[in-house]
Amino acid sequence: MAEMFVVGGEAASPEQGQQYAAYFATIARGPSDPAGTATSPVARRYPLRSDVGDGAIDVVETPAHLRIVRYDTCFRAPHHLGYSFGADRFELEICFGGRMDIEERSAGSGEVTSGRTSLSPPRETRGVVSFPAGERYRAVSISGRLRDLAPCLGSLSPDRYRDMLDHDSQHADRRYLGIAPRQKELLDGGRDIYRGLKDVCDASRAPGLRENFRLEADVMSVLGLLLSESGGMHAEPSPRMAEFEETKIRAIPELLWKSRHDLPTVPQLAQQLRMSPKRLRSLYCDEFGTTVIEGHRRRCVDEAADLLARTDWTVEHIAHECGYASASNFVYAFRRQRGCTPGAYRRHSLHTVRDAAPHRY
Repeated sequence: MAEMFVVGGEAASPEQGQQYAAYFATIARGPSDPAGTATSPVARRYPLRSDVGDGAIDVVETPAHLRIVRYDTCFRAPHHLGYSFGADRFELEICFGGRMDIEERSAGSGEVTSGRTSLSPPRETRGVVSFPAGERYRAVSISGRLRDLAPCLGSLSPDRYRDMLDHDSQHADRRYLGIAPRQKELLDGGRDIYRGLKDVCDASRAPGLRENFRLEADVMSVLGLLLSESGGMHAEPSPRMAEFEETKIRAIPELLWKSRHDLPTVPQLAQQLRMSPKRLRSLYCDEFGTTVIEGHRRRCVDEAADLLARTDWTVEHIAHECGYASASNFVYAFRRQRGCTPGAYRRHSLHTVRDAAPHRY
């Protein structure tokens, strides 16, 4: 069994930075050259190795030592990361798609799914986060020492901010495990940060003071929204959908995949599942963070990428297997989502698998 990687230490310390760098080295190709200075954000992109999965992790470290991370990853096998953090660490994670399971020694277990948030409790934490195989996880995380939040809190001191957030330990644990009502404005604010990080890491030039100001302003907005909503976070969350609806919505990706050669329309799918098209679209977006059609498109490209990496099938064969009407349609869709042609992806995958050193998780 592969050894699980564990990160820990004092938040924003050189030791913790080295641990994260070592962890990223086990799952990702070398990061883009770090861009930034002592007075501007430092931005890095870590593309997952093709034998590990697909996607990338974007990391921006601000001059105030806040660490802002954008996740857009899909692991080939179940992925686990251990952690051990001190009470001085603050972390907020906002999920827009996929699932992250949390197992923590004091709080117990929970899952952070699309539209849910996780806020670290005011104590030491030790546990494991896990990501299921083949499920794309999209989220943004803001972390650092509590005192590092100061530039984003205006006249409010970090200690006062924490006091205003905290309720009793049971409610803090529930909030940590993703068991809290959805907060639309908070999710919208998180999406602004998600897009901002992508723009910073996509850019060919180093981020400057303007980008730092924008990121800190977006973080300030999210922290304020978290505070304004915290009074209701200790309440029992109302169910986002009935249990029978949740079962139906979670079955949609597989239903569409099995019908990929004769794909039903959303109204036809809604009729099959005995719900209105409007309700289906709304619940699907809540669960997966995207539209029904876009979700299926991503699934088809993900399946095609897997076949390109592990088979010698022709592009035409893979296109048909994944439900595309023609090879040209497949190449267009693949390039649109992955940024390269299927042939280039296959060549890179073969090169990576051949040259990859043994690694641990």
